[in-house]
Amino acid sequence: IMRVEKRKRAALYGLQIEANRTAADHEKGRDFAASDICWELTDFNMFLVKSENWGKAVTAALKEAEVQERKNSVVVLDGFYGASPEWFKDKSLDEIVAYFKDCLAFHEQNYGQVINAVIHFDEATPHLTCQSLPLIQDEDGRTRLSARDIMGGRTDYRRRQDEFFEQVGKPRGMDRGEIHDPEQTREHLSVQAF
Repeated sequence: IMRVEKRKRAALYGLQIEANRTAADHEKGRDFAASDICWELTDFNMFLVKSENWGKAVTAALKEAEVQERKNSVVVLDGFYGASPEWFKDKSLDEIVAYFKDCLAFHEQNYGQVINAVIHFDEATPHLTCQSLPLIQDEDGRTRLSARDIMGGRTDYRRRQDEFFEQVGKPRGMDRGEIHDPEQTREHLSVQAF
């Protein structure tokens, strides 16, 4: 499973407190009602990259790259990597961590510099969440923020999902998920039209 979404600065704090949660947060009353977190296991979550303050990390990286952020800029690409619960059943901790490290390497290669990456072992199925900066370098050597160029369109995203399967899933004996047929894509109605 590979999913990557665009996030603006306003979403960072909420994403950070959910991703970087601790059992102490729960004891203080912080809860995520829509999740199936088993708080007794939260301290077993494993950070591969950790940022204590995503907002500051983004600001520092943009400053270092000499990039001007616009008011409505997408500043983070939020990645989720997982697998079916059946795949995890007979895997050792080392095998699971190796899989997620390969997922992280794929994310860095395709989506930019990672500021945070954590394996959550405290939910029904282990998964990796990681956040990266959508910085690209133009031909003239200037760096700019552009999630649109990195993400591309549906075809680009489907191609990356195929590459993810070939590079990370297939060597582990995983099956490729169903490929959505563009001919079957339904046109979505606006709320008003619905």
